Amino acid sequence: MWVVWQDAHSGILLRLPCVRRDILLRSHAGEMPSPQAEDIGHRGAIRPQRINDRWFPFCGLKIYLSVPMIANRSLVRAKTLARSIAFTGNELSSPWVLGQIEFSSNGVNVFDRDRRGAENSDAILADVTEPSTGVGMELMAAYKAGRKIIAVARKGSRVSRMLMQMDGMEFIEFSDDDDLYEKVIKVLKSLPNGGGGLPG
Repeated sequence: MWVVWQDAHSGILLRLPCVRRDILLRSHAGEMPSPQAEDIGHRGAIRPQRINDRWFPFCGLKIYLSVPMIANRSLVRAKTLARSIAFTGNELSSPWVLGQIEFSSNGVNVFDRDRRGAENSDAILADVTEPSTGVGMELMAAYKAGRKIIAVARKGSRVSRMLMQMDGMEFIEFSDDDDLYEKVIKVLKSLPNGGGGLPG
């Protein structure tokens, strides 16, 4: 995949290959990207990423990961979903979901942060295996903003009928974490520019 990038200093237009950030950050050939939030890709088809004194444009999408945080939390599943976002060369726009539960706001307006995060991302990837008020609110914010909706749930889960009938929503049913990881990667790679330059 290629993009046209304009050099900020000379104004010259360059045709350059898109490069996944997780590949750029590997210290050794074949090393897989870390599931940690700080290692997850950065979006921006024409935003340059510097490495080894050279510049490359980055391709990928901004994915908002929505998971239950207070009740019914599954940190293992959240990290599995984050790994799938990173592997496809996309950016996790809600890295706080991989951290400690926020029992105090510490000056952060959680409602505004999460609403704007869902609205300003390219897509939302939501774990709806268990009911969550926050996840439902984030899904609606993304829907009203016209974002791509992807929902995942373990087989046998009782998922809201309202969500299941949402226009354009893509639903992934999984049996275990490995199954979830593979299916999410397949869906993300099918999105326009969602593969971050990965071959189909």
